[in-house]
Amino acid sequence: MSSASRLLSACRPGGLRPYCVAFSQPPDVKGNVSSVQVTINRTMATASSEKFLTIDNLNPCIKVMEYAVRGPLVIRATEIEKELEKGVKKPFKDVIRANIGDCHAMGQKPITFFRQVLGLVLYPALFDDPSITDDVKERARTILSGTRGCSVGSYTDSAGIEVIRKHVAQYIQDRDGGIPSDPDNIILSTGASGAIKNILALFHAKIDGKKSGVMVPIPQYPLYSASIAEFDLQQVEYYLDESKKWGLDIGELQRSVTEARKVCVPRVIVVINPGNPTGQVLTRQNIEEIIKFAYKERLFIFADEVYQDNVYDKDSQFHSFKKVLTEMGEPYSRMEMASFMSVSKGYMGECGIRGGYAEILNMHPDVKAMLLKAISAQLCSSTIGQAAIDCVVNPPKPGEPSYELFVKEKNNVLQSLKRRAEMVTNTFNSFEGFSCNPVMGAMYAFPQFKLPPKAIEAAKKVGICIVPGSGFGQKEGTYHFRTTILPQEEDLKKMLSMFDGFHKEFMSQVKRRKTEMATLSQNEQNMNILREVEVKKEARMDDRAARGFTEKENLDTKPIRVDNVFKGRENLKNILRSKCENVVPAVQSSIAIYQDDEDDEEADVSIKSVTMEMSEPPNAATASTSSRNPLQELPLPVSKPENISMITDRERFLQIFEYRYDILKYMLEAEHRSRPKSNYLQKQPDINAHMRTVLVDWMVEVCEEYKLDPETLYLSISYVDRFLSYMSVVRGKLQLVGTTAMYIAAKYEEIYPPDASDFVYITDETYTNKQVLRMEQLILKVLSFDLSTPTAYAFLCLYVAIENISDTVKYLAMFFCELALLDAETFLPYLPSQLAAAGLALARHHHGEALWTRSLTETTGYTVSNIRDLICLLNRAHQKMGTMKQRAIVDKYRTSKYLCVADCREPAMFCATDFDTVANAIAREHEEAVDRETNENVRKMISSLLFE
Repeated sequence: MSSASRLLSACRPGGLRPYCVAFSQPPDVKGNVSSVQVTINRTMATASSEKFLTIDNLNPCIKVMEYAVRGPLVIRATEIEKELEKGVKKPFKDVIRANIGDCHAMGQKPITFFRQVLGLVLYPALFDDPSITDDVKERARTILSGTRGCSVGSYTDSAGIEVIRKHVAQYIQDRDGGIPSDPDNIILSTGASGAIKNILALFHAKIDGKKSGVMVPIPQYPLYSASIAEFDLQQVEYYLDESKKWGLDIGELQRSVTEARKVCVPRVIVVINPGNPTGQVLTRQNIEEIIKFAYKERLFIFADEVYQDNVYDKDSQFHSFKKVLTEMGEPYSRMEMASFMSVSKGYMGECGIRGGYAEILNMHPDVKAMLLKAISAQLCSSTIGQAAIDCVVNPPKPGEPSYELFVKEKNNVLQSLKRRAEMVTNTFNSFEGFSCNPVMGAMYAFPQFKLPPKAIEAAKKVGICIVPGSGFGQKEGTYHFRTTILPQEEDLKKMLSMFDGFHKEFMSQVKRRKTEMATLSQNEQNMNILREVEVKKEARMDDRAARGFTEKENLDTKPIRVDNVFKGRENLKNILRSKCENVVPAVQSSIAIYQDDEDDEEADVSIKSVTMEMSEPPNAATASTSSRNPLQELPLPVSKPENISMITDRERFLQIFEYRYDILKYMLEAEHRSRPKSNYLQKQPDINAHMRTVLVDWMVEVCEEYKLDPETLYLSISYVDRFLSYMSVVRGKLQLVGTTAMYIAAKYEEIYPPDASDFVYITDETYTNKQVLRMEQLILKVLSFDLSTPTAYAFLCLYVAIENISDTVKYLAMFFCELALLDAETFLPYLPSQLAAAGLALARHHHGEALWTRSLTETTGYTVSNIRDLICLLNRAHQKMGTMKQRAIVDKYRTSKYLCVADCREPAMFCATDFDTVANAIAREHEEAVDRETNENVRKMISSLLFE
């Protein structure tokens, strides 16, 4: 049995004709869990005809429904627990259940007041127990009086016991500062889940032939995606912004609903506050924006507020949607909404008792009647769950005998959860490759990790059961998992320590494996090159022999056979040395590879080696060159240390005054020679501007991951644009082009470039080393080996060095220039020198400095009028920053390394007079400088005459 499969065996009555069902749910290439695949093996072909309900005629909505919280990882964890009980030896003693928000299963003690009330209503004989206080007995009598026959074993009204619904309404009214609540709008349910599903079922209807759409946050609690599938609704996803502590952006909501209207009719928006699995707490302003958006788009609001007691962040506060909506007044106070609460969360944690409620606002009376009719078919929710809800909404009051103990137990639970939230956040943020937003509320952390998704590895190695992020939804190309903060503090420390040990061991294995693969790959490449050399040489020898031609004596004419003897690098070095001993040392390593055929499998590789007869002994320079072994390995760390700044080194060189203007003159001439075609995307048959944008965003992430120089990024994107200007590429090979361009640029620019295998690895091995190396040959051939292309970054560094620009302005200018890299159609028509100048101008404006100066005009050769249109375009790109899906550049410049320049920078506002004012100021400055120079010359002339 594989770790990703669950094999269930069953037999029909009588033990005849056994059959088995195998459920498998393997992760796909991107780490997302696919739909459940079902295979059925029966011992007799007639078995299917004997069952009326089969997988073929099952409700299709059930088949596509998924619920990751109890998915294959959890199933495997249960199997491991059973194996441990049977004495099977594992590297751990027990499984830590960090996958589900089950407080009591994680060791939380029940609240005494709750259990006493529940005990009394279940077993009234306990009323005679003197150890139970009078206020507890009074609560229990009130609940029992609302039941038929004074017993919780009887049915209740479909909406719940009336006295409890009145208590719920009073609780909501007190919570919301006196805003009235009607008991007739309260429906008691089997947990909040029961109420959510009952109300969601009302929207199972097609409008104009389209499904009803339900907007859900991504990441989201899988109950919603499962219920949406079950009721044949359309899931409409809107993404929370991880870079803003999982904030909710109205621009993203608008994007989502606009795209959704093409395939469905959006009718519902779900908001989880505090968030599950992300733990964020919405501000009042954010809630108001959501309400206005829902009003504009005519959406029914589902306010999932089951974690309203779980707020740990000192700067955050829970605001109910009902309170905000009511206080906003007309027309928003008339909006349709349902809010949900549960005894499973908060400080109570009574998950198994299954108690909850919904408050319905402004629902049409006829629709409300239909809802109650549908609920009545279920008779009623659990009476014990209803009693538990009464304990939540009607707790002990100050002065009552149970009050002090109740408050102490409640505070202990919430304070412990707060400590655990901080512990989990800090620990995950200390792991290499991990980032975790603060757990502001709820009971979960949702860390991101930049690693191959091997979540099941944790269950195998250390006994920690978590839930993969794909079960909650995540942005493409990111990987997360959800873990609870519910294990008791000692258990949580143990869990995090075990996770830390597993992670360090895993990272060590990954790095070791990468090094091994890089060495093997390099050896294989060298062997292939040498074999190709021998094959070509044999062919030449045969051809020359046929023409009666013999080689000169000073060249080795005997083919060297490599198939049986070249096993290691040392043998390979010796053979190459013997091949080259009569060749001029300066060209010993001059072996160039050209690709003549684009086909990856059948590419014809021709190898040309340049040789010369030695007419005289080599000089000292030549000798020193020959002493270096062409295959000698250099240390190749995957990344440069953080404290090495290639930007600083570049600027230090440019600060040598004698070089500056010669370099600038050369760059201004060279930028015209190697420009891509500005309209090449219009001529590409299979790729478009959006695909290029996604590629560039990914390349930015890769460069940051490997800590490559910014110039490497700009060069690689330039190589991509120039290559695509002349070659048509199918979309399946676009990432290969980008990967190879980075490989070429890194070898050109970096001191310690990553190996080809590192770039293969970062693509999740979508391509092979062989494909990357062959694409390298093709790109170099198309570019005619012209790799010295001036980029906007190179110009910017030169401007910074000449003008002595501050770091903040420099990083802002880099930020604006990199935003321009995403949009080829807008910015490719401009020269790199123009882009650097415009980026610098916009950065100065943001920093409160003069937009442009006379000195900058003299340095760059551009006046403010020359670049005003480009400045406006860059500013427009900055304005779109908040709605962009591609976040790599923004995230990059939100780090302290770049002084967080992407944060708190509102887009600038420009008008024509702004540029005119700057131009006039520069003109006046120029006139004043001319006047000063003229006056100085006159003064010198007069002084000279007087002296004579």
